Amino acid sequence: RELRTHHPEASLPYQYQALKLIKEIQQASRVYVARVGFEPPPLEEKGKRLTGDLSKARSRQWARTTESPTDYPYLQQLSEKLAASLSQEKAEIAPALYQMAAEELAQIALLRPGRFLKGLQLMQALAQQKLKGPARREARQLLLGLIWQALPSSVHQPGKPQGDIDPMEVDFWNRLQN
Repeated sequence: RELRTHHPEASLPYQYQALKLIKEIQQASRVYVARVGFEPPPLEEKGKRLTGDLSKARSRQWARTTESPTDYPYLQQLSEKLAASLSQEKAEIAPALYQMAAEELAQIALLRPGRFLKGLQLMQALAQQKLKGPARREARQLLLGLIWQALPSSVHQPGKPQGDIDPMEVDFWNRLQN
């Protein structure tokens, strides 16, 4: 009656009471059914689990080395001696080692022009003992960094694990790149 006379505020208690009765009817009509589903049997841990053949499983590392560490033995020796000389200031390196390593670095510089010219200049200056004191130490640090850039990644990363490349993994990466 209040809704017909355009007084909605007066009809609110009746509306709330009707809503309460509707909700009670809804709750009474609900049916609760126990959940029924597939329950798998328990697994025998010793019989079936962890007994697969792992002979074909390989690690997921991707070693991309095209050059072997033995391709540049003099650069490798020089990098080791430079690293040792940075900790011991008086450690001397034979000029012949600088010259042999410079030949190897020149081969790499031909493949990547312009990147290692500074390294060749530093090797020449260090072989001729033109640098003294802090300049020599700074040159050795810079040269060590350049040698690490020039060497294959497997040579100057001793912590990186190496292993055989899985043929399936090679196929996966080839398909991914194409």
